[in-house]
Amino acid sequence: MASIDFKYIASLVDDARLQDSNAFASLFAITYEQQYNLAYSYLWDRALVQDTLLDIYLNALHSISRLDNSRHFIKWMTDMNVEMCEILADAKGIEPPRGRPRIPKYPLEDAERLLEFIFYEEGRKPNSIPLVTLIDYNEYRMQRHSLQRALVIFVILCFAVAPVFFITPSFSLELDKASAKHGQLRYTFTVDSFVPIDTATAQIGDKSIPVLQDGPRSYYILPTANGHMDVTVNFTTRRSVTQSVDVTDVDRDVPELISSKTEGTKVFLYVQDSGSGINWNKVYALDSSGNTVQPSSYNGITGELLFDYPDSYLNVYIPDRTGNVLHAVINHN
Repeated sequence: MASIDFKYIASLVDDARLQDSNAFASLFAITYEQQYNLAYSYLWDRALVQDTLLDIYLNALHSISRLDNSRHFIKWMTDMNVEMCEILADAKGIEPPRGRPRIPKYPLEDAERLLEFIFYEEGRKPNSIPLVTLIDYNEYRMQRHSLQRALVIFVILCFAVAPVFFITPSFSLELDKASAKHGQLRYTFTVDSFVPIDTATAQIGDKSIPVLQDGPRSYYILPTANGHMDVTVNFTTRRSVTQSVDVTDVDRDVPELISSKTEGTKVFLYVQDSGSGINWNKVYALDSSGNTVQPSSYNGITGELLFDYPDSYLNVYIPDRTGNVLHAVINHN
């Protein structure tokens, strides 16, 4: 997608809140390739990527009424995607393949089946307009929006061509101080120039960190490791600007098991995390047969997790919001 029309995105979100399946399908059509490529760049496994897309879009359909700002739909989806992929990649020890091979294209028929299954799982009426038609319309809609922006930029360039080519654009990298208190750091920057941006990249050592966009020229980064981070913005004029910062406060401590108790057929675990906080929605367990077991309930205030007493044992995995995972074992005694 060459350009993002946030006003158009917001109108689709507002319609999707009103149970308009075609509006949600349009949001899916606009975003699914971007979210697929992002998930693949973390997981490098088709099945895991498919499961991740299913989870984030199911959550989006189920929770879209709770999205605070309709314009932030893409950022909201991307945040969910990154969070899930980082937890999966760490839990399964996934390393990027050598040479970073090209990501295979996501077939349209797979996307159609995924969207159909999402509506089925939520008990919702499916879209009446075919996905391919929505994709074509959104392409036209976005291209039209891009053309309007291009005309405005062209007029500006006619009056300001010299600064475009002779003045180096700039940006300022800033830490969201509120995030530093919780161990899940967020760095933001806005590019102070109308020169078209080609790419924005971030690197800590030999690890690439995703640079995410939440506005026309506004970006943010969620580093998952400490170290010296270089952020580079490349412009279509072949100029580039780099800012650097030392990342020191990323939460690297796993959640802590405080205590446990058994009452009848129930096992209570009490956990806490003083850094980024426990990601309660991602807590799960594996039984002795390798089956996934979800907690019966949890209380984010008291830190209580409740599981049914296992026949043999349970491996419980409790992640925080920066991907650190506590592994606890419940044995049948």
